[in-house]
Amino acid sequence: MKVLLTVHQFFPEHTSGTEVLTLETAKGLIALGHDVRVVTGFYRHEQISDTERFDSYEYQGIKIERFTFSPSPMGGDANFTRLEHRNTLFDQRFASVLDDFRPDVVHFFHLMRLSASFVDVCKSRGVPTVLTPTDFWFVCPYAQLMLPDHSICDGPDAGALNCIRHFMQANRKVSFPYAWAAAVPDVALRTGLGLVRRNVHHRLRLPGVLKTLGENARAVADRLPFLSDKLGAVDRVLVPNQFMWNVLSRYGMNVDRAVLQPYGINLDYQHNVARKPSPALRVGFIGTLAKHKGAHVLIEAVKRLPGVACELKIYGRFIDDPFHRRSGIRAPDPGAG
Repeated sequence: MKVLLTVHQFFPEHTSGTEVLTLETAKGLIALGHDVRVVTGFYRHEQISDTERFDSYEYQGIKIERFTFSPSPMGGDANFTRLEHRNTLFDQRFASVLDDFRPDVVHFFHLMRLSASFVDVCKSRGVPTVLTPTDFWFVCPYAQLMLPDHSICDGPDAGALNCIRHFMQANRKVSFPYAWAAAVPDVALRTGLGLVRRNVHHRLRLPGVLKTLGENARAVADRLPFLSDKLGAVDRVLVPNQFMWNVLSRYGMNVDRAVLQPYGINLDYQHNVARKPSPALRVGFIGTLAKHKGAHVLIEAVKRLPGVACELKIYGRFIDDPFHRRSGIRAPDPGAG
């Protein structure tokens, strides 16, 4: 069987959880005799032309097709917020990859920096699709359902107005204090979006940065219905836990096509080392040391253990503010981690 896997970034430059899950799945499928390719995104800060965006390489014997996302127009579109999830240039190129490889199934691990409309490209060719979500990207523009102050977000509200407020606060070229952005009345945001949709803002002679901000705010508002439609069109969703099931089912996932399926763990990496008994409770944390991963919560919890001997070991690497850098949607100058 031929299997095509997609991921927003991949080895050797990126080695975090989703990339590991994709790689281990590819290796497991190959061990079972299947033919596997990986389609990945990549982020570059430099402006590049459309002809420079596509390349291929091999990693551990796996053929990788790569699409490079950067802050320069792609396929004639300069709206980077929209391009992060809806990119016709990507669709056109990887339609040819489908025609060349002719996979029996396409398994999405992530579509950030690629294009969620790739679901439609697969459908048009009769290729079954599977999704294993590793975060909340289909629902949340910043993928983590966290607000700028790192408090928990309940998800987009009507019209995704709370997402637009978050977007305004996260914008680097037009700085809005979060308290101010949160206080903007809904009617003001809706009115602004209406002006943008009717192109009235072009006659108002607003500064270019504000025009770009308005156009990208509109892209944030339009993002959820677009991605909800694509999520609902996936043939099978392998949901890793009940919490994610509850969230995705509220925003378009077809529960009749979904199954609860925890992430697999490759036990080959376990070493048969004799472990000495210990009177202390031993706790380990393995992962990227980013705010949303919650290592600080574990540390505080251990500190509060009443009279319990505990040994805590933390393994990971620091990333400075990956919460906003990883999304790639911060207009007008997106980035990714």
